[in-house]
Amino acid sequence: MATRSQSAATRTRSAAARRARRGRLAPGKQARGLDAAQVAIAIDSPAVAELVALVRTAGGAPIGAYHEPSEDAPCCWQACR
Repeated sequence: MATRSQSAATRTRSAAARRARRGRLAPGKQARGLDAAQVAIAIDSPAVAELVALVRTAGGAPIGAYHEPSEDAPCCWQACR
Protein backbone atom coordinates (compact mmCIF):
# COMPACT_ATOMS: atom_id res chain seq x y z
CA MET A 1 0.00 0.00 0.00
CA ALA A 2 1.40 3.38 -0.95
CA THR A 3 1.82 6.09 1.65
CA ARG A 4 1.14 9.74 1.14
CA SER A 5 4.23 11.86 0.59
CA GLN A 6 4.54 15.00 2.72
CA SER A 7 5.16 18.36 1.14
CA ALA A 8 8.51 20.09 1.72
CA ALA A 9 6.93 22.70 4.02
CA THR A 10 5.40 20.05 6.26
CA ARG A 11 8.58 18.01 6.50
CA THR A 12 10.79 20.89 7.62
CA ARG A 13 8.54 22.11 10.45
CA SER A 14 9.82 20.78 13.79
CA ALA A 15 7.82 20.01 16.91
CA ALA A 16 9.17 23.14 18.60
CA ALA A 17 7.92 25.27 15.72
CA ARG A 18 4.46 23.73 15.96
CA ARG A 19 4.30 24.46 19.71
CA ALA A 20 5.46 28.05 19.22
CA ARG A 21 2.53 28.80 16.91
CA ARG A 22 -0.06 28.03 19.59
CA GLY A 23 -1.51 31.00 21.44
CA ARG A 24 -1.00 31.30 25.18
CA LEU A 25 -3.66 32.38 27.65
CA ALA A 26 -2.75 35.39 29.72
CA PRO A 27 -4.02 35.90 33.27
CA GLY A 28 -7.11 38.07 33.48
CA LYS A 29 -6.73 41.71 34.44
CA GLN A 30 -9.42 41.29 37.07
CA ALA A 31 -9.60 38.43 39.58
CA ARG A 32 -12.73 36.26 39.46
CA GLY A 33 -14.38 34.05 42.03
CA LEU A 34 -13.71 33.79 45.73
CA ASP A 35 -10.48 34.72 47.51
CA ALA A 36 -8.70 31.98 49.46
CA ALA A 37 -9.86 33.57 52.73
CA GLN A 38 -13.50 33.38 51.58
CA VAL A 39 -13.34 29.67 50.68
CA ALA A 40 -12.72 28.22 54.18
CA ILE A 41 -15.69 27.98 56.59
CA ALA A 42 -15.54 27.15 60.31
CA ILE A 43 -17.29 23.89 61.29
CA ASP A 44 -19.51 25.78 63.76
CA SER A 45 -20.64 28.28 61.10
CA PRO A 46 -24.42 28.59 60.54
CA ALA A 47 -23.83 28.11 56.79
CA VAL A 48 -22.94 24.42 57.34
CA ALA A 49 -24.75 23.72 60.63
CA GLU A 50 -27.44 21.57 58.99
CA LEU A 51 -24.85 19.61 56.99
CA VAL A 52 -22.67 19.03 60.09
CA ALA A 53 -25.72 17.83 62.03
CA LEU A 54 -26.57 15.32 59.27
CA VAL A 55 -23.00 13.98 59.29
CA ARG A 56 -23.00 13.58 63.09
CA THR A 57 -26.41 11.82 63.16
CA ALA A 58 -25.13 9.37 60.53
CA GLY A 59 -22.21 8.50 62.83
CA GLY A 60 -19.59 10.51 60.97
CA ALA A 61 -17.23 13.23 62.05
CA PRO A 62 -17.05 16.55 60.18
CA ILE A 63 -13.44 17.39 59.32
CA GLY A 64 -13.72 20.71 57.49
CA ALA A 65 -16.02 22.94 55.51
CA TYR A 66 -15.60 25.24 52.52
CA HIS A 67 -17.51 27.25 49.92
CA GLU A 68 -17.47 25.53 46.53
CA PRO A 69 -15.97 28.30 44.35
CA SER A 70 -17.76 27.30 41.14
CA GLU A 71 -21.20 27.09 42.75
CA ASP A 72 -20.77 29.24 45.89
CA ALA A 73 -22.42 26.44 47.88
CA PRO A 74 -21.18 25.29 51.32
CA CYS A 75 -19.61 21.82 51.38
CA CYS A 76 -18.34 19.65 54.19
CA TRP A 77 -15.57 17.03 54.45
CA GLN A 78 -16.39 14.18 56.76
CA ALA A 79 -15.03 10.89 57.99
CA CYS A 80 -17.54 8.03 58.21
CA ARG A 81 -17.36 4.61 59.77
